[in-house]
Amino acid sequence: MLTSVVCNAKTNRDIHIYIIESDMTDTLRQKIEQSVLQNKKSLHEVTLHWTKLDQFPTYDLPESKKHHILTTDSYSRLFLPDVLPEEAEQLIYLDADVVVLADLALLSDSVDKNCTMAAVPSTILPYVSSTGHEGIPLVFNYVELGIPASKRYFNAGVLVINLKPWRKNQISSRVIDYLQR
Repeated sequence: MLTSVVCNAKTNRDIHIYIIESDMTDTLRQKIEQSVLQNKKSLHEVTLHWTKLDQFPTYDLPESKKHHILTTDSYSRLFLPDVLPEEAEQLIYLDADVVVLADLALLSDSVDKNCTMAAVPSTILPYVSSTGHEGIPLVFNYVELGIPASKRYFNAGVLVINLKPWRKNQISSRVIDYLQR
């Protein structure tokens, strides 16, 4: 994913990559950095910032071990706006298995800066009531939560978060409060 990001960067914007990991060896880190930096274009600077998952705040949040849907790693993206530098204005979150085929600057520029978050609707399983494997709805408790079955489900593997409105509206703490309740 990281190599595809830098290979497709066409603008002269600097790229700051924040890698959240839990148990990566120094050797593996060096291999990743070497791969990314050897593929970067000369138009921009690429800086890699490493953050350990255990540096994130811990909360008593529900996990779905049975369905492998919600894990500690799943929640990590909620805390990114709080661990990124205050001067960071936007975050493009990408799962490690994503392949980037165009300049991420196009994605960044396409999102309204007043919008807190943008995500891509899932095309295969478009609604919270859509059933995955084993016939279990994506949001297994959507009825209990009062979410209409026709509400769209989005892919959380590609997110654009505008940090100023996210922080101003205290989205992380509001989501944590909701999940704990």
